[in-house]
Amino acid sequence: KIMIKMTPAECAWIFAGTCSLIALLISTHLIYTHHLHFTRPEEQSKIIGILWMVPIYAVSSWLGLRFKDAAPYLNLLRDCYEGYALYLFLALMIAYIGGGDETKVVVLLRRKKALKTNFPMNLLFGKELPKGASFLKWAKFGTLQYSVVKPTCAFVSIFLLTMGCYDEGDFDPRKGWIWITIVINISISVAFYSLIKFYMML
Repeated sequence: KIMIKMTPAECAWIFAGTCSLIALLISTHLIYTHHLHFTRPEEQSKIIGILWMVPIYAVSSWLGLRFKDAAPYLNLLRDCYEGYALYLFLALMIAYIGGGDETKVVVLLRRKKALKTNFPMNLLFGKELPKGASFLKWAKFGTLQYSVVKPTCAFVSIFLLTMGCYDEGDFDPRKGWIWITIVINISISVAFYSLIKFYMML
């Protein structure tokens, strides 16, 4: 009998690869199905963009588990797309409501009452959010800023890593991880807050 001995790390990599492959097959099938029945391009183009998150995350995470030195660079690709995918959620809601015509969305938003803000977001946006077209611009900015902040932080973390000033999980304020984490958390909180408020306005 031939006995194959594997380390726990190798077992984890094989198991992760199997899960990644399953996720890849399911997501690519869904993407292909949408392309095959591309009858509502305004909505389906956004859905396809969101679905691409699955293979990008699966492949980059699996390769990062095996090639740890390359993980920061693989995460950069993932982070860039993550910000874009988050904005696609807002774009999808706008497409569902307006069918590609933002004027219809603005008309609907003008009929709604202005929403109150909650602490601590009232410190950033005041006690009340704008209405109509201004609210739509606010929601777009709130989600799009994460598309810029997340990749920028990823670039900064790689730079600090090469300088020896970045160690993931290190709370030392003299190093960059804690500060980058704070910036990313604030940014994603604003992005999700914008999405939730847009949904509530509807």
